[in-house]
Amino acid sequence: MPSQIAPVSTPAIQPSGWRPDLKGFEVAALAPPHSDRHIQGMNTRLTRNAFLAALTVGLLGANAALAQIKPVEGQTVRAVDGVVLGLVTQVVTDAAGRPTQVLVQPKGARTASPHSLSVKSLTESPEGLKAPITKAEFDAMPVVDLEN
Repeated sequence: MPSQIAPVSTPAIQPSGWRPDLKGFEVAALAPPHSDRHIQGMNTRLTRNAFLAALTVGLLGANAALAQIKPVEGQTVRAVDGVVLGLVTQVVTDAAGRPTQVLVQPKGARTASPHSLSVKSLTESPEGLKAPITKAEFDAMPVVDLEN
């Protein structure tokens, strides 16, 4: 009975010095200076570098905006919907003196201990600081144990 297996084809061996056909794949770096391809490649690099520079400046500006929030003790902290969560009782700073956390005493007599919020999550508004949480989420947060 004859075998039903197809013969395996082997790739052709290329002669030494053979180079692949690169038509349409010219590289701007290999084009002679002042040619259209060279100038087009330079414009692409300049556009990319300008984009990266603008992106870097934008990110640095965003970080600077975050660092400008200076929470003050006694400042009001509000929820996303504008409901008052409480007042800042203490500002916790890092080794460099930058504020990292605020302790917020809840409004009312629900609890005697404050809750901790990250300064990075807070935004400034005309009414005080605004936290990206609701009152229910704030009330469900664990309290800070100041005794230990």
